[in-house]
Amino acid sequence: MAKPNDPTHSPAVDHRALERSAAHAPVALYQFQRLDDRAHIPFVTEPVERVLGVDAATMMREFDLDWLAARVDPNDWEDFSDAVAHSCHTGETFDQTFRFRAGEDQPWRWIRATSVAENNASGRVWHGSLQDVTSTIEKRQALDLTRRRLSTLVENVSVGLLVEDDRGQVEQLNRTLIELFAVDYDTDDLAGLPIEKCREILAPRFAEPDTAVAWFAQRRRERKPARHTFSMGDGRVLECIYRPLTDTSGEGAHLWQWHDVTDDKRAEGQLRQAKREAEAAVAAKSEFVARMSHELRTPLSGILGITELMTRSPLTEEQHEYCDIIAASGHTLLSIINEVLDFTRGEEGKLDHQSGPFDLYEVLFGAAKMLMANAANAGLDLAVHYPPDAPRTFVGDARKLRQVALNLIGNAIKFTDEGYVCVRVDVSEPVGASSKVRVEVCDTGVGIPPLDQDRLFEAFTQLPGQHRPGTGLGLAICRHFVESMGGTIGVDSTVGSGSTFWLELDLPRFEEATGDVLHTSLNDQRLLVVHECVAVRKLTEDYLRYAGASVHSFASVEEALAKLDVLCAAPFDALLVDEQRSAQSLREELSRRQADPPALILLDHRRQRAAGDHDTPSLEQPLHIHHLLDTVGAALSRRQDHDETVHDRNLRYCRTRPVTDPRIKRVNRPRRVLLVEDDPINCTVVTRMLETLRCAVTHAPDGPDAVAAAQASEFDLILMDCQLPTFTGIEATRRIRGLDTERTTHQPILALSANVMPEFRQACIEAGMDDFLLKPVNRDQLSRALLEWCGGETLDEASSAASDRIEPPVVFDRDALLARFDYEEDLVDAVVDAFCQDLPRRLDLMREAVKLRRSEDLDRHAHTLAGAASQVGADTIAQAAERIRQAIRAHDWDRVRYNIGWLFEESQLFGRLISGELTSVIDESEDETPS
Repeated sequence: MAKPNDPTHSPAVDHRALERSAAHAPVALYQFQRLDDRAHIPFVTEPVERVLGVDAATMMREFDLDWLAARVDPNDWEDFSDAVAHSCHTGETFDQTFRFRAGEDQPWRWIRATSVAENNASGRVWHGSLQDVTSTIEKRQALDLTRRRLSTLVENVSVGLLVEDDRGQVEQLNRTLIELFAVDYDTDDLAGLPIEKCREILAPRFAEPDTAVAWFAQRRRERKPARHTFSMGDGRVLECIYRPLTDTSGEGAHLWQWHDVTDDKRAEGQLRQAKREAEAAVAAKSEFVARMSHELRTPLSGILGITELMTRSPLTEEQHEYCDIIAASGHTLLSIINEVLDFTRGEEGKLDHQSGPFDLYEVLFGAAKMLMANAANAGLDLAVHYPPDAPRTFVGDARKLRQVALNLIGNAIKFTDEGYVCVRVDVSEPVGASSKVRVEVCDTGVGIPPLDQDRLFEAFTQLPGQHRPGTGLGLAICRHFVESMGGTIGVDSTVGSGSTFWLELDLPRFEEATGDVLHTSLNDQRLLVVHECVAVRKLTEDYLRYAGASVHSFASVEEALAKLDVLCAAPFDALLVDEQRSAQSLREELSRRQADPPALILLDHRRQRAAGDHDTPSLEQPLHIHHLLDTVGAALSRRQDHDETVHDRNLRYCRTRPVTDPRIKRVNRPRRVLLVEDDPINCTVVTRMLETLRCAVTHAPDGPDAVAAAQASEFDLILMDCQLPTFTGIEATRRIRGLDTERTTHQPILALSANVMPEFRQACIEAGMDDFLLKPVNRDQLSRALLEWCGGETLDEASSAASDRIEPPVVFDRDALLARFDYEEDLVDAVVDAFCQDLPRRLDLMREAVKLRRSEDLDRHAHTLAGAASQVGADTIAQAAERIRQAIRAHDWDRVRYNIGWLFEESQLFGRLISGELTSVIDESEDETPS
């Protein structure tokens, strides 16, 4: 017996294990034998049922060539039977794929049969396998179909295609490419050629072959998508688009796409030429319009100038009427010139965008203010209703917005015969750093038919039946302006009910833009408003209620009188009405019902005043919120002067402690006075005045120095300027009062300020100040203040009375200045000389602040100059400086620049009046006046 490790030992074959493995195989194993010209299957494994759909026993029992022929697809049988016969005759390996189905109700299957011949004692036997390859064949067929379709598409597409494989050979190209290059080859001739050989065939067709070949080589090296246009030798233009076809290895084929773009390039050239011609035409038109504008403005300026001079000279009423007609016609012609010029610039796309911070309310109000005479002449009420609690300061093109507002308001006045024109504003909640602003210009005119509204913003549009002067360009210009700012403009109108022109803009807010800051508080005041115009009445109510007042409003005096029994449960403090004669009857009725008559304010400057009445305050339209509230506040203050019973509701313009205050120390020695003033000229003026009043003066230039001086020494009086560097005079007063707990005597502190608002005075008192001196102060005022707060000799009553007189502003009042300095001419000359020496420097600082739009610096310089100018009697300079400060608070830089120009003119005139030496200095500064 052989040993297990004996090479001659052959282990026993486990036939059962082999049978189990064969039963689970994906193929069926079979044995084929041909005996006596009869074919049969002596052996087949069980998977044959999965492969063919016939069980093994049936197949071994029934199989012969006829049985097989009935189940093989007739289209495959001839090839299949020939292969069987060939293998039987030669004994070669059999390998055939065919379609087979087990029965009529069974699907066709693709079967692959393979076998190897073997000779034994009984003859030739074939051993092989049967495999179901249906899925593989169907996928291959689908792929072949896709390839055929793709090939058809490539051949018929209008784009020339060439595919270069990774070996540098032409893998595929289409007939369109051959046609584009017009070469005498077929696609089969070029397919399979090396790409270099193909380029040799195509290159001669290019106008610059070397350039084209170099571009192809660079694209193959870089393998980055690119496109290029090539001029061909026959004049055509072809565009090539290159795309690398990269596989997972980073290498791959190259795709070249070719288009004939000759017609496109020709059209582009024609379009560019047409564009150049159109631009040249527009430029020529703009040049013509600009030249004509210049030629027309030159004589028109003379006409309007001479007309204005004539109206200021003695003329008869008829001559004045003629001058008014000439002026109106001239301004109409000027507006037409401006509209044509603006429209031409808009068509040419040359509308400048000048973005910057601006006060929206002041821009709209300023536009309405410019047209108030037009509204008054037309008998219309004019209102600008801006929500008092809405943000006002935005960033944008204020010039364009003002022009749009002027146009819309002007049109509304022009096409409204009676009623009112009202500008309304709505500011939505901010989104990010911007707010959506909607501006509406509403009128009570005849309205616009719906069909005409669509073409209203087209150039040269005049609505039928509305024969009013104009070019029909105004609204087209408005559309240009609004759209250039990224907004929209439109109109809502109903015939017989008026029109509302509106525009919407997204405007960035400037810094921490908030609502208006009120300078007048009307808390606890009961006001009665009577006005026939609902727009004016509504905005008056809103503004007064925003200031804290309790308001009742009516459309007529008769309506108000009918409600008096209900309304007079408490007295009214003021009556605001639109007509004085009926107002007197209402005021008289109120006077009978309450102890004190209400203050009277006229709301419409167009109404005729009662004969001899020059004291009743009146407000012109459009109503400005500040002017309205300040006028009401002043009227209530004057009423208070006649009625001390309302002291608890109104701040009095006087000292707050009597002379007999026991904390005030009486002295006959020179008074020790601490003067807190940052302006050197004001400091010099007040110091010399105090010294003539036997005072020892200590100077502190700012808040910290004032607190330090008050802590180090005890003063009989402290004069505190309120606007100081570092921190304000109000804050300095609070800190000094914090030191009073360590003192046995009270140091009186008097405010020195040009701010006349009651709220500011109240703030000074609440901080601990004892009284308020309004700049400019004179010697008599200082003398009276020293008498009241420090004691001593009495003043001359005549001198005191002289200090109360209010004179109108003049360029230079030398007599008043001499009286203020006790007629010491040397002292007056020294003060004026110091002011003149310092004035150019101040003007330079203000001009620089305007250029840089530094509002805080400009306000500080204007405040300092106003105080200094008041001290030396330069009233008009002081007035101009104060108006600059008002414009700054309103964020209206147009008004700032206008008042800066006025300030420079007044400064020049002041210099000439003094000595003539300042004139050259001012002239140099005036040449650089900000504009």
